[in-house]
Amino acid sequence: MCNSLKLVIIIFIFCNNCDRTSKEELLQNARRTLGVLPNPIVEENLNKDLISLGKKLFLDSRLSIDNTVSCNSCHNVLNNGSGTDNRRVSVGINKQEGGRNSPTVLNSRFNNFLNGDVDAIDGEEAKGLEIFLSVGCISCHSGPGLGGRFFRKIGIVYPYSNTIDKGRYEVTKNDEDLYLFKVPSLRNVGKTAPYFHDGASPTLEDAVRQMAWMQLGRNLTNYEVYYLVKFLNSLSGSIIYEDL
Repeated sequence: MCNSLKLVIIIFIFCNNCDRTSKEELLQNARRTLGVLPNPIVEENLNKDLISLGKKLFLDSRLSIDNTVSCNSCHNVLNNGSGTDNRRVSVGINKQEGGRNSPTVLNSRFNNFLNGDVDAIDGEEAKGLEIFLSVGCISCHSGPGLGGRFFRKIGIVYPYSNTIDKGRYEVTKNDEDLYLFKVPSLRNVGKTAPYFHDGASPTLEDAVRQMAWMQLGRNLTNYEVYYLVKFLNSLSGSIIYEDL
């Protein structure tokens, strides 16, 4: 009995060390692929009065023409908000609906992982990151922000069902800009349903499947979707107000 217990303990320690080693290798791969986070603003450059003023302006609906809409109306950061309004498309003055889904404005514990804390994400999330890096998601969602850096056509391999909104073309009228949209950051993506520029995808699982099919031509397995969603949820964070 004692020998059996020793064997179990040895196996547990060995597996735990293997898991940590694989996470450290994954961290190095993620840093090479996504880059490192920018240096934070040094504390002496953080002016509390200006930050407080910025918060007041962000929440002030008087900045809209009819005093009904603030920045926070579409990019809600109060009460652990997601940085979006969680609507299909945003609503502006006079209750007018816009044509696009609002992007998030928000940190996450994935930051801690990129900064070297391999325990910041668990084994399932690490598996999801491994899949994220290997199947091609990073062809669009690159950099430490996992997106938000350039325009990309939606429907590279297979067309997107909604062809009414022509993306960047609506502004430039250049044919090469047809269906080009700014690649969104995946920060806080677990809290920002519904998804896509038109809010047509109701769940993160559905969005992952659709994007893999349209952009990469890949029909993901349930296993791959499960772990990808686990990883994407590790990108969620919250705002710390600290006396503001």
